[in-house]
Amino acid sequence: MALRKTGWDRAFYMPKTYDARDLEMDKALNAILIALDKRGGQCARGPHPYFTATFSGVAIRFGLTWKKKNQWVPVEPHETYYKVKNGMRMGVAPTDRLRFAIMDHVNKDNREWVETTNRSMLSYVDDIVAAMIKAGQNGHESKIAQEEWRREYEKRRLEEDRQREIVRRDRDMWASFVEMAAEHVKAENVRRFIATIRASVTEEDADSSFGGKTVSQWLEWADDHLFEMDPLSVGVGPMFTELHNGR
Repeated sequence: MALRKTGWDRAFYMPKTYDARDLEMDKALNAILIALDKRGGQCARGPHPYFTATFSGVAIRFGLTWKKKNQWVPVEPHETYYKVKNGMRMGVAPTDRLRFAIMDHVNKDNREWVETTNRSMLSYVDDIVAAMIKAGQNGHESKIAQEEWRREYEKRRLEEDRQREIVRRDRDMWASFVEMAAEHVKAENVRRFIATIRASVTEEDADSSFGGKTVSQWLEWADDHLFEMDPLSVGVGPMFTELHNGR
């Protein structure tokens, strides 16, 4: 991918003028983009002032700018600064040396190239392309590692959820079992009470009606409710099945 022959996209970079400095940067940028394209990099413009080159499915941001330096500049009337000396403040200004920087998936020793009095940016092109390719490989490996981490994390999370569900179900079953025990104790008391009533029925009671029912009918009514009340009425096996399925 190369920029148009007349120079870089002024609408994108919006230089106030297109002078010798712009031409120098244009020449270096075109050389880098062409070299990246030849090595399979899919180049595109990113957020100003960056480009991206995609290697191994990973987009690597990079930028070519003028290296800046600190210097004292006049303080404007509308500006307020704590550190002002003789009407001057510390600011930054571009130098006459180009700076190429890779923003993603590189170590600090292999991410920046700055022109010197002995080397121009064009002399760094091969080093830059090699570093960009390495950055793509690093990014690809990092992407694979992150995907593997996410899979392992999701696997651990699901297992933790499963274990928590087992603990919750066990706790709920035990609470239900304790409730069953309490209900059985109550049922035993009621059963003894019913047996006491049966033993206390006289012939006169047996022949009489109370509240529209005979004593036998009342006792049948009590037996029906007792059956529903006592968890053991259905038997030990069905009781534990009900406990497991959630009562």
